[in-house]
Amino acid sequence: MAPADAPPSSTAAAPSSTAPAGSMRRMLDIINETSAQSGVTCEVKKKCPDGSYVPAEDADLKTADFDARMSKVVAMVKDMPRTRRLAFGEEMRRAGNDAHAAGDHGDAVQMYAQAMAGLDQTGSEEMKADARKRIALPVLTNMAASFLELKRPVQALACCDEPGREPNVLEGGSRPR
Repeated sequence: MAPADAPPSSTAAAPSSTAPAGSMRRMLDIINETSAQSGVTCEVKKKCPDGSYVPAEDADLKTADFDARMSKVVAMVKDMPRTRRLAFGEEMRRAGNDAHAAGDHGDAVQMYAQAMAGLDQTGSEEMKADARKRIALPVLTNMAASFLELKRPVQALACCDEPGREPNVLEGGSRPR
């Protein structure tokens, strides 16, 4: 058996976190599990409007993970040709539909948000209207249904209001909170 002050073995068991790989929760769990012997723990805090800090909750970590994923998706699709962006949006809509049908409403909302990143608003007014009809309207109504299943009526209502506005999803949009 190795002495207590010996460096961890490369064959040590993997941390037991069930959080998704690459997520903030997973990273925090790994840090805390691997440093437990030393008595060191890490905690993520969030800044409040009054300038104070409070421990972040799992919902805060999930929001940070979602924001990071959406930033990557937006960066990925911004230089795609129009047809590929629209195809990406439709692929994500179908993935959201599959998640919704399986009862994974949180995942469905995330897929639908990624589908909105594929909404291309360049070109003629006819092309923009086609993109809103083919992607935005079905995605937002499906997203609203998923939010209702998650007992989040305010977000569902926001999705229903969105089709009447000029979409600019690269500047933001609906996201799970």
